[in-house]
Amino acid sequence: MKRSILLLIIYVLALGLAACDRHSDVNPRNPGGEKSDTLRRLVVVYMAADNNLSSMANADVSEMERAAGDIPGDCALAVYVDNYSDQGNPYILLIDKARGKRIVRTYDEDPISTDSTTMQQVLGDILEAFPAREHGLVLWSHSTGWAPSADGRRRTWGSEQSHEMPIPTLTRVLEKTGVHWQYIFYDCCFMQCVEVAYQMRHVTDWSLAAPIEIPGLGAPYDLIMPYLFQKENFARNIPAAYHDYYEKTSYGVILSAIRSDRLDELARATAAALDTVTHVNTLGVQCYGAYTANTSWVGEFRDMASLMNRNLCPADYATWWATLEQAIPHRFATNLWFSAYRTIDSRLTDPEHFAGASMYIPVEGRTGMNEHWHEYEWARRMPQSLLIN
Repeated sequence: MKRSILLLIIYVLALGLAACDRHSDVNPRNPGGEKSDTLRRLVVVYMAADNNLSSMANADVSEMERAAGDIPGDCALAVYVDNYSDQGNPYILLIDKARGKRIVRTYDEDPISTDSTTMQQVLGDILEAFPAREHGLVLWSHSTGWAPSADGRRRTWGSEQSHEMPIPTLTRVLEKTGVHWQYIFYDCCFMQCVEVAYQMRHVTDWSLAAPIEIPGLGAPYDLIMPYLFQKENFARNIPAAYHDYYEKTSYGVILSAIRSDRLDELARATAAALDTVTHVNTLGVQCYGAYTANTSWVGEFRDMASLMNRNLCPADYATWWATLEQAIPHRFATNLWFSAYRTIDSRLTDPEHFAGASMYIPVEGRTGMNEHWHEYEWARRMPQSLLIN
């Protein structure tokens, strides 16, 4: 009997040791076998880089690795990498202060990372493996904001083998994770449009993004790493550090931070102000992206403050602007930025009326684009008679 009890005890202990060993490679709070704990904040980077940005992804991962020492001890960075240049299956990296960078999972297949089922599975895998009290999300790929492409494909967020994810689909994927994200940081082009931020307002506290194209190398992760994990002020400091880096280069950026809990008030104020406008004038309005023959999938991305100033009387604009400042409190712009589109004057042409976020007004003759715009919740809040002739 004693021998049986002894053998049972040894067996149970062995199971416990095996379990610790099995999870020690993937638990950032258990580097030495001590009792694990929930992270204060997990930041997830979802890199859909199986495209012509592949080499840029490698550079950004290297920046993240260099900055591992800036990650607080009770936090971690989980990076899903689907990278063309790796010529292998996607994998998940874990980066933390204690152990630096290591691969914690490699997938058996190479799925389309811009497919909603794939994204939901990957995010679920990460969130289950690394429980945390707070969550931040970085979305890394190509993107075109809310606008559809000319041939009907909705090239909005992400690009892999001609597969792109519409913003409403992306919103549903993030809702299904069951996580409320403290911020979504879009390290990709054209994502700071009010239509996208409004669609996402229930899944995140802040939308951090650019209303324009961004340089290929994207964010300087070795410089912004401390701010990704800040308890406060991250909404200001992430775009500020990004901007400050590019202000010293030959490229440039515009970045802003939109506060989700003020977007309903901004929608009401914008709709009420536009309801007084009988003809929308776009002359001299700051433009971030143009509908041109060579880039026909790009919508008319105009700065919403510049557009409203052009069409409202000074008193109405001042009232509207007070609401805008509450919803978009942090805005940063270099004097010049890069644009691949010939029709864009890639400089800040209206700095006194600058929201750092774009807004679309339906344009006469662009039936498909206008119909697509009306699928967004923001569009349904606006006066339905709006039209640029």
